[in-house]
Amino acid sequence: MEVTERGDNADLKVLSRDKKQLYAQAICELSSGQQVLAEDQSFSHLKAQGIRFDEIDLSAAGLAQYRKVPAAQCYDLLRRHGITHKTRLQGIKALYFSPSTVIAQLQLPSILANKQSPFSVHPCLADSALQAISILAVARDKAKQTRDQGGVQTRVPFAIDRFQQYREIPLNAWSVGHVLNDGKKEIWTIVIYDAQSNVCAVLDGYRQRILSGVPRLSEA
Repeated sequence: MEVTERGDNADLKVLSRDKKQLYAQAICELSSGQQVLAEDQSFSHLKAQGIRFDEIDLSAAGLAQYRKVPAAQCYDLLRRHGITHKTRLQGIKALYFSPSTVIAQLQLPSILANKQSPFSVHPCLADSALQAISILAVARDKAKQTRDQGGVQTRVPFAIDRFQQYREIPLNAWSVGHVLNDGKKEIWTIVIYDAQSNVCAVLDGYRQRILSGVPRLSEA
């Protein structure tokens, strides 16, 4: 496989822990003998967009600059605006946000924690990372509603451009969503970390759509 401008050949190794899960940390061994973690090259597009994924501070001090929303309030907020998640999909433990960034502490619900999972990325954790974007959207709409008497719009997941996994995603993880452009067509990049702030996965180009023909929901 040709991977460099010099034409070095590289062997891509994907290590499997068992038949059902991939240990998705890939190492490229160049013909020159140099080893390169695949993630080091894959993040160049994020750096170009100003996303410093490698400088995230998930400590209490680092999170203090964000507004915190407890999990119960997160799901109550969505529920009051027409979006309901059953217990099996409630993977947000706490949420922190600023106008352009949303950080979610993710934890597999206790009803699922003791069950063996065949997934390398558990659907609950993946969906919860997307839920965090929805919560920020509702919070923004509520703030706008206060200013100009608008309403909360109904948004649904629409598209994802790319998903890359580099490490096994633990049952306790963090997701950090960065909005790449403000306006009607927001595009998000979501980075999932483990407890040690190691990058586990990157979800690029996440977009939501506002449902047309759905009345805006006023605050209940």
